[in-house]
Amino acid sequence: MSEILDNPNNYVNESEVSFLPVVRKYGLIMAAVSIIMTLVTSIIGMSNFALMALIGLLAIAIMIIVPVLGLKEHRNNELGGLVSFGRAFLVCISILAVSVVLAAIFNFVYMNFINPGYVETMKEGTREMLEKFNAPEEQIEKSLEPLDQMKTMSGNLISIAKSLGLSAVISLIIAAIMKRNRPIFN
Repeated sequence: MSEILDNPNNYVNESEVSFLPVVRKYGLIMAAVSIIMTLVTSIIGMSNFALMALIGLLAIAIMIIVPVLGLKEHRNNELGGLVSFGRAFLVCISILAVSVVLAAIFNFVYMNFINPGYVETMKEGTREMLEKFNAPEEQIEKSLEPLDQMKTMSGNLISIAKSLGLSAVISLIIAAIMKRNRPIFN
């Protein structure tokens, strides 16, 4: 890496280096973690607010950490320490997209074929949690409506679209922070 930074005329052209191996590796890692988190929530249920909040925070942290690690590996090991904003964004969004799609496929299969009672269990747990906070019945019913759509293909596609939107925002932020352009002057 220091060779390129010390000699700006000697750099790797990022268009000549594939980012797909890094995307595959980190996309699969993140999908596996997402699947494990789905199975954990299935086991513990949704009635424990503190535990569900912790899992939610952990999910957000993973959505940041995994693409950062993938981009860092790609930038430092394959691009000689330099990466443009566009390439950084492309790597991060690709890692997250692979993960989102694989996790959505797993969730669809899991909720419809492996554990068809999962959505009902989630609804019961959510209802218990909201009742502990003395939420009005109208608010509870409104909160349970999206859970019914989780088992449908259209619900899954909506979930993918929302996740990709969040992934794009996260990728933009990571790319802005981690880009490292070629020095203009020696």
